[in-house]
Amino acid sequence: MPDFESFSGGGLYGEVSIAHRPADVAGEAARVVDPSASVETIHWGRNYIYAADLETATGSVSVVVKQFSNQGWFKRIERRTRGSKAERSWRVAKELVGAGLATPDPILWVESDDLAGPSFFVARRLEDAAEVRQFFRRLNHEPDPSYFPDVDDLEFLGRLGRLAREVHDAGILYRDLSMGNILVEEGDSGLRLSLIDFNRARIGRRPGVYRRTRDICRLPVLRREHRAAFLEGYWGATPARWDFRWWFYGMSVDAYILKHAIKRRLKGLRWRRKHAHGGSHHPHIPAAAAEASTRDRAVWDRLSDQPHQHATRGEKLLIRLADSPAHLRDLGVVAAAAPRVRNRYRELKEALWSAPTTFDGIGLAVRPWPVDPGAHLREIEGLGVSRLLLRLHPWEMDHDDEVRLAEALAGMGCELAFAIPRIVIWCAIAPGGGRRSRSWPNDSLHSAASFRSARRSTAASGESGRALSMRRSTSRQPRFCAVDRGSR
Repeated sequence: MPDFESFSGGGLYGEVSIAHRPADVAGEAARVVDPSASVETIHWGRNYIYAADLETATGSVSVVVKQFSNQGWFKRIERRTRGSKAERSWRVAKELVGAGLATPDPILWVESDDLAGPSFFVARRLEDAAEVRQFFRRLNHEPDPSYFPDVDDLEFLGRLGRLAREVHDAGILYRDLSMGNILVEEGDSGLRLSLIDFNRARIGRRPGVYRRTRDICRLPVLRREHRAAFLEGYWGATPARWDFRWWFYGMSVDAYILKHAIKRRLKGLRWRRKHAHGGSHHPHIPAAAAEASTRDRAVWDRLSDQPHQHATRGEKLLIRLADSPAHLRDLGVVAAAAPRVRNRYRELKEALWSAPTTFDGIGLAVRPWPVDPGAHLREIEGLGVSRLLLRLHPWEMDHDDEVRLAEALAGMGCELAFAIPRIVIWCAIAPGGGRRSRSWPNDSLHSAASFRSARRSTAASGESGRALSMRRSTSRQPRFCAVDRGSR
């Protein structure tokens, strides 16, 4: 059995495998349990599981870090009395290794000095392992099975039964021996089955038939011949059909599948938080600033794209109540306009295709081509198009090329429309006078100045019968218009 030693420092304590001991255990432990060390997120739910690289004295080791939250009074009491889930996982991992059962090498167990702080279980990563889940998907003809080694179904089921028996004979009641917690690796000596996710397990118990059966019913062994092969692997011989071990096992499997089918149906009706972490933020999301307002405590974290969850339910309710007048006003506007919108829609629908539509010609959207502006203009003139859209980019600080192009096109007698994509306001400026509906955002001031310069150039060239317009676009496709002077 591998040797382990204790460590502490930097607000952390725990144990480390001597075979994978870093030079600075506390420092490297602090680094690897920081989510910023993640190279890949494996699962983000009740617990956060990610892959990382641990720097040991003998080199880098690819590991999986499982983070457990200890927030909430119940979890703090449980941590004091039974130990954290990470500590329990660590104890079971050592027990499995001592019993000669395969499991990813346990490397680190890390606890926070703060009673409500997170705890961590770190084990070697099995890079090319496949879940037994994929075997059962293929066995039961379910959709989307991923890769799984080619095995004889009945023989492999017998091997799974023998593995479960070895676990129980070692005095371990697994309590979560499901198809996602058994990994399979291919090697020179054949397949290797490894056990993971055992924080629920109990050590030092020799279960009876009832508990054994309840513990192995989580694998979806559905057909009679499959159950016979699995139970033969577990009991050493296939129980008779009237044997308690046979019919109680069948009932337990069916009941487990039914329970989860009901849970999936009721999932959307549960009155509980989406994240079960004691009603507070995830431990890997930094706490909100002390001076943060109630509204700021409910915003999204810009790095993880996950809700902060710093605000309580009462605070979130107050935010919704404070926003309700604005929402009610918007609803009132929509409700008042609904009859007019409906009537207008009916008018347009009835008039559709009732008369020929006049086609006024096509337009062309252009951008400057500084490489050869003359050739650019000649190609535009050769197309015979007189209605042009010139798109401005507010993220560019230099718009001299757009101004020169606008001057040249106005001199050719073209009708010009200007578009600025993805800004929050719009404006329309006509020759001889201009206006803005609202103040410009900072990143568009230069675009506005360039637009006014182009408008002056166009007005000076004699193009006074049409307005130059520039308006907002809320999508990546620009919206534009040409407004007659008297139509505003």
